[in-house]
Amino acid sequence: MKALQIFSKESLERSSKLSPQEILEWLEEYRSLIPISAFESELEEKAKLWKELARD
Repeated sequence: MKALQIFSKESLERSSKLSPQEILEWLEEYRSLIPISAFESELEEKAKLWKELARD
């Protein structure tokens, strides 16, 4: 599963006016909405690649 956020033009306009602190807060809130299971397959693939690279 991949997380996807679709932005409206209005949302993009509002986002362009956010301060760096507001952007960080938004990212943290968004991250907390996504279950870790959304990232598990990607993490497993990267771990496998890491192990293969470590053998070389």
